[in-house]
Amino acid sequence: MNKLKRCPNCGEPLQETDRICTNCGAFLDVVAEEPQEPEEPVKFWKAPENEEEQDSLSSSPKKKKKQNNNMYFNNDLEQYEALMSSSSNKQKKTRYLYWPAPLLSLAIAGILYLTSVLAKNLITKELSIFLYNAAIVFGVATVPIVIIVIVLYFLGKTPKKIMTPEEIINSNSIPAEQRRMAYVGANYVVISREGFSLPACLFNFSYLIYRKQYLIGLFLILVVIVLFLSANFIPFLKIAAIIVIVICAIISGMKFNSWYINKATKKTQKLKDDNSNLDLESFLALCQKKGGTNIYSAVLITVLFIISLLLLSFVDISVKADEPKTKEEEDKVSAMVTNGNRKKQCKDYAEAVNKSYHEAQYDVTYIGCNMGSNYILMTAKPFNSEREFIVKYEIKEKNNSLVRIGTTEDISALEQKELDQTITEREKKDLDSKRELEKELPTFKNYVVADKERIKSDDSYVRDYIEININNLD
Repeated sequence: MNKLKRCPNCGEPLQETDRICTNCGAFLDVVAEEPQEPEEPVKFWKAPENEEEQDSLSSSPKKKKKQNNNMYFNNDLEQYEALMSSSSNKQKKTRYLYWPAPLLSLAIAGILYLTSVLAKNLITKELSIFLYNAAIVFGVATVPIVIIVIVLYFLGKTPKKIMTPEEIINSNSIPAEQRRMAYVGANYVVISREGFSLPACLFNFSYLIYRKQYLIGLFLILVVIVLFLSANFIPFLKIAAIIVIVICAIISGMKFNSWYINKATKKTQKLKDDNSNLDLESFLALCQKKGGTNIYSAVLITVLFIISLLLLSFVDISVKADEPKTKEEEDKVSAMVTNGNRKKQCKDYAEAVNKSYHEAQYDVTYIGCNMGSNYILMTAKPFNSEREFIVKYEIKEKNNSLVRIGTTEDISALEQKELDQTITEREKKDLDSKRELEKELPTFKNYVVADKERIKSDDSYVRDYIEININNLD
């Protein structure tokens, strides 16, 4: 009879006399050679002769747990220790770099950075900063992860290997069991024999996606998002949402293993019916491709889900009882909000300008903003001087900065050159623009007065010309 070459649970290489995997402790469905001069024969499970009997054993984890003692060994502690010690000489593991770990870290960092750019332009600056810092954390974390991977490589601590189709064929399992072993892949023994799945309980939809159960995993994500959004409209739903999530987690833990084994049985049977022309090794490879795990999808979808919850938490979607009902009232509220935001934005710029000029030994005497055309008009003078001049800045909203586009500070020198007839054509054009700027200041102040009067009679009017009180900036 063929011998099992690797453990079906963790892929650990086995000796011919192994009955229990020394790496993960799983019982092995193997009829091994009798050890020399055994003190007492060990009772091993005899494989079922038909697929129906094997299916009935594998589809009920609870029954299998009760039958473990009778099926595999007689529960004698001395014999158990003897079996464990009989496999002390392990085969040497194949070393290879486990590169997915640093790759996933970089991918997460990239997603967080791109989302921070999106948040900065469309939502809030605070969320953008948070996501940007998170991206830096994952980016920097890639370095120690790479170091750990290299250290584990030289120590020979490589990840658990999944059995190849050839190794599954070399086991003594019947065809139905071989198909399930190929489809489930990692931790097959644990899943097929334990009634409760801790990973499914703790990680829920992430574990389902890891096991390539995309449809039900994405459905659970949708349920969580809907509950999260509903809680914004109806406050008491927050508690209900938490209760529902906890119940779903418990049910997932209790039912996942049996449900997954049953699905593996049906799925592989259908694959067998649809691919009867394939040889056994190719068919088992197909089962592994359709089943198995996908850590990349699980991690990336989970990260996107968390980011989506963060984005939603920074968007005000709550419904207030006193919200205006008519379009006219909505326009008035919108205008009030816009005016308030514009005035605050103008004051922020004015505070920055005032601080900068004070550091340069200048007193700012007047500041006004045109938030419609995005510019600031101001006057200043040097300390201990009465010579006042005008400065105009353009507001760059994209990068939240100011660019000086005109000043009358040196207009006296140019006017003197004009009187002396030594002025150049370029300086003459510069002088003309400074004179236009001098005319613009009184016009701007007149518009400020007009805007103040109009907003008193029309609440829906959105002010463009805003004057800032210098005394409130210090």
